[in-house]
Amino acid sequence: MSFANKTKQHACSNETTTTNKQTTAPPLSVQIMDRKRSFLKETQNRLRQQTPVADTYTWKFNGTSSLPAGVTEQLISGQTGGGSGIDILHIKNLTESTFGTYTCAATVNGYTTEQSHFIGILAEKPVVNIIKPPVSSSFAIQCQVTGYPAPNIQWDFIPKATSHVHQNNNHGLPHDVQALYETYQSTLFVNKYVPVDHTGRWYCKASNAAGTAV
Repeated sequence: MSFANKTKQHACSNETTTTNKQTTAPPLSVQIMDRKRSFLKETQNRLRQQTPVADTYTWKFNGTSSLPAGVTEQLISGQTGGGSGIDILHIKNLTESTFGTYTCAATVNGYTTEQSHFIGILAEKPVVNIIKPPVSSSFAIQCQVTGYPAPNIQWDFIPKATSHVHQNNNHGLPHDVQALYETYQSTLFVNKYVPVDHTGRWYCKASNAAGTAV
């Protein structure tokens, strides 16, 4: 699983004039550091304001001031070392609703600089793994898959006596086999094993926008 990240940075420079003096924008610098903690689960973005200490930090999502549900921020001030302030954005669940462009702005004395960071997940071709216990009077076969978006799972069965050259007219799950379909896995239940009906090749096929695996 890989993440598509694109960053861009631009500074907004303005001038404020009073009757006595003209001020210029201070040397603002912002960094966003992306840390992924677990597969398809969580990430956090750290905004580090270098110099000088920012008056305020603000986050935007896709250009709006409203963050998605489940996304929170945590301001840590008084940092020592290279930074002078960190604002952490916590994204607990990476889903379609939290994919997008996050922009953080640091403001000092009315001057603002910001940086944007895109968070998303690239499509990933499925990988299929079949788990089959020893054959007994009843047993279950489970197909576990990975990939993004979540693959569509299909089963097929070709009896042992069927020639591979002429298999088109003699395949499909036996009528007495039950199938349970879940996200990222599917299970077949053979409640009463009959060798003549259930001996053969079992196939699990997983498909999504990135491809197909059998």
